[in-house]
Amino acid sequence: MSGWMVKVSDRAEPTSVRFFAAAESSPTAALVAVLRMAKLKPSKDRIQTSGQLSDQTLARLKIKPGQVRDVL
Repeated sequence: MSGWMVKVSDRAEPTSVRFFAAAESSPTAALVAVLRMAKLKPSKDRIQTSGQLSDQTLARLKIKPGQVRDVL
């Protein structure tokens, strides 16, 4: 299984950025998983996928299918 890196920034303060790794097969599923895990508000936060993650990267981060981890 591959995953996705998801970038979250505050619409009011774009320099405030967080990254999440999501072990989901599609970018849409990754966005939904991050929204739920981080309790984000789409009206306040800008949420976008920023790249696909390999199986090896997910293994190094110790992320299993369906999991999300705050990486930065």
